[in-house]
Amino acid sequence: MGLFCCLMQMNNIEIELMQIVNDLVLKKNINVLNTKITGWKNTKKAEIIIEKNSGITLDDCAFVSNIIDDILKNNKSFVDLKNMSIEVSSPGINRELYTIDDFSQYIGEKVIVKLKKTLNGIKSIRGIILDVDKSDIIFKMNKMEITVPYSEIQKANLNREIKV
Repeated sequence: MGLFCCLMQMNNIEIELMQIVNDLVLKKNINVLNTKITGWKNTKKAEIIIEKNSGITLDDCAFVSNIIDDILKNNKSFVDLKNMSIEVSSPGINRELYTIDDFSQYIGEKVIVKLKKTLNGIKSIRGIILDVDKSDIIFKMNKMEITVPYSEIQKANLNREIKV
């Protein structure tokens, strides 16, 4: 269900590219979190976000970039994208949460959430993920708990602090 929720926000080309790349990078324990294609005609760019439990290295980004380049050159589904620029990166410390499964993985973490519409007088949440229940996420914001349907979340990011 989690991947489907994320895929609903992507177009068919982005979904197909993400699925093909995920199949090819699985052997290196790399996971494609998101694929976004932007730009017009000859100035298109693929932005690919990847993660790995042990952390993403520059070599991992180059590996995925080369795979995508090969796919774009050799797969007829992507003939219009073969000269597209490719940007591969890690999600970063305050990574975006793309799926409901991401919320489950980060229970107990601080997040910033923007809602699609006002819910009980609230348009955004700065709080902690308390729990995930099927299609709802329960947050602690200040001293209150708020339950939000996943479908009502426009964007969410972890809100980690860098300690020096």
